[in-house]
Amino acid sequence: IWVDAPLAAYTAAVLLSGAHSLTRPVVGSILPAVTSRPDELVRANVLIGVINDIGGAVGPLVAAVLFAWADIGSVFMVFGVLAALGMVLTWDLDLAHTADGALAGMRRRDLADQVIGGLRALRIDRTLRAVVAAMAVGSLAVGALDVFGVVFAEVRLDAVGGSLAGLLAASVGMGSIVGSLIAGRLIGRDALMRPFLLSAAVLGVPIVALAAVDRLVPAMIVFALVGVGRSLLSVTGAVALQRLAPRNLLVRIFGVYEGLTMLAMAVGALAIPLLVEGLGVDWASGVTGTAVLLIALVAVASVVGQLDELPRPDPAVIERLLADPLFAPLDVLAIESLTANACELTVPAGTVVVSEGDVGDRYYLVLHGRLEVSVAGRIARQLTAGQSFGEIALLRDMPRQATVTAITAVGLLTVERAAFLEAVTGHPQSRSTADQVVGAHLGDH
Repeated sequence: IWVDAPLAAYTAAVLLSGAHSLTRPVVGSILPAVTSRPDELVRANVLIGVINDIGGAVGPLVAAVLFAWADIGSVFMVFGVLAALGMVLTWDLDLAHTADGALAGMRRRDLADQVIGGLRALRIDRTLRAVVAAMAVGSLAVGALDVFGVVFAEVRLDAVGGSLAGLLAASVGMGSIVGSLIAGRLIGRDALMRPFLLSAAVLGVPIVALAAVDRLVPAMIVFALVGVGRSLLSVTGAVALQRLAPRNLLVRIFGVYEGLTMLAMAVGALAIPLLVEGLGVDWASGVTGTAVLLIALVAVASVVGQLDELPRPDPAVIERLLADPLFAPLDVLAIESLTANACELTVPAGTVVVSEGDVGDRYYLVLHGRLEVSVAGRIARQLTAGQSFGEIALLRDMPRQATVTAITAVGLLTVERAAFLEAVTGHPQSRSTADQVVGAHLGDH
């Protein structure tokens, strides 16, 4: 920009967008790995959304101030330095312990396989496809507003320079912060469908309303409302993808989503100049808002009922499972899977729950009551609430090593063999803990 080389500037902008798009799929895919409860996953997505939205609000404000005192090249220089600082802060970030194989697999497979895997999953799963499509519509609206804000500031607000356009962009960011917080409250209280429907409505209607706005404050409010809708859609959609997508495809699906997001933003940004040139500002806002609203509603309507059918694990069961050291290191998706496969069982006093030499078919966690563990007819120990048994036969693929008998009436939480092994053996830390527990028990015997 400083040397008046437009081709070089546009090339740098393309490279910037490509580099920026790499971060969000990684963040979206590792959040389930660093959280262990569904409510933590929601809060993590909300927090990431708020951080992004604060940047979306503060960044344009800073740009507007800098633009009033310096040239555009200086503005990019400041933000380039900030981007370099971000690189420095994340340079030594070690995510190896969070990987369940998906991140390591990315280093072993080529790019085409990654993309095809994500596309294949979207083609097969109609709900995943609709969620990604709805989220892309939000990016379409943002891309359109990025350009329309500049045109609107010049034509309707008679603004010279980029300061008012920066204020409008900042309004979107501030609205997005509110949207992320609303999403956290709605998802925490209800299923995913309600915030998804609300986001579709809030996203398109304000853009249509811009046709009747010609003052700065009302325009900022309208732009902020679009930010609310965009953020609601983004946070809700991210949680939906993390719960719906197969764990080994999560990075790829987020990658495909990011690619579609960039494409949608480009379409929105390219469409606005054509619409303004052909129809004028008023009609351009009406057509854009109506299109965004209709496409979003169609995408959301295609998953009506399906998002509400997603399993909503019992928090009490989750807490009981996480109290066992075997499961403490697991991520939220593994815990949700375990919880969905867990069953409560009540046995009366005197019942033999497992017998020495039997084939191991499930894991047991004691909820209440007392049990007696005996090996070769000799009493070895007693089990009370919070303790577990049955894992040795499952992990070592061997017969039951002890007989467990209920001393009192006992409440048990059981997990079938397949679900237990998938969760525990798929996580390095959990597997290590399991080996230690099994080694200790076998040593006692």
